[in-house]
Amino acid sequence: MCDDVAAIIRSLGASQACVIGHGLGGAIAWSMPGIHPEVTAAIGVIGMPHPAVFRSAVWRPGHRGARRYVRALQRPAPASGGRSAQAEVGTVPRYLREWSGSDQRWITPEVQQRYCEMIAVPFASHAATEYHRWVMRSRFTPNGLRYMRRVRPGITVPVLSVHGQADPAIPAALSRDSASHVTGPLQLVAIPEVGHFAHEEAPDQVNDVITRWLSATLPPTLP
Repeated sequence: MCDDVAAIIRSLGASQACVIGHGLGGAIAWSMPGIHPEVTAAIGVIGMPHPAVFRSAVWRPGHRGARRYVRALQRPAPASGGRSAQAEVGTVPRYLREWSGSDQRWITPEVQQRYCEMIAVPFASHAATEYHRWVMRSRFTPNGLRYMRRVRPGITVPVLSVHGQADPAIPAALSRDSASHVTGPLQLVAIPEVGHFAHEEAPDQVNDVITRWLSATLPPTLP
């Protein structure tokens, strides 16, 4: 997936970019400096600690939220349509509510419908959950160990980490633990009363944090 991101950056005619992602996309952002440093100018992460921190938290006592998040995605999702795929669609509204903060007005019928439409696309749910299943499976596999060796060293590019303070899926404290993997400039931002979907629950706040950080961190135009 990092190879894909690097290819997209180059295909757009840029030599470098700031990579920003949420959840699994945040794990990709964390991984970019170690796997494709030549195209990674900075990274922004929403709702996801460094992969080494997250992987460790899944197995540690006291981090039930992280374990529930990963375990919820361990059951193989259906690869195509049919009744089993419809069952997957039915879980989408539940996860939106369970992983959100207390103010759930953002989960409108239109939002739920769009999420359900996307997960109902053939192979979509299977593809989405397979990456999360790999996080667990790869803990003791050669490719998983190679991956951790590449992403574990200190990150020297600027890092912005945004986390919902009330995230029930992945505790905000894990983002603070990620500081041990960053040797460059690091900005940690906790959004009060917001859950796992910070960019959807508080879009204006998150956008303001990101744009201010980008303005202070990177020049107006990357080469």
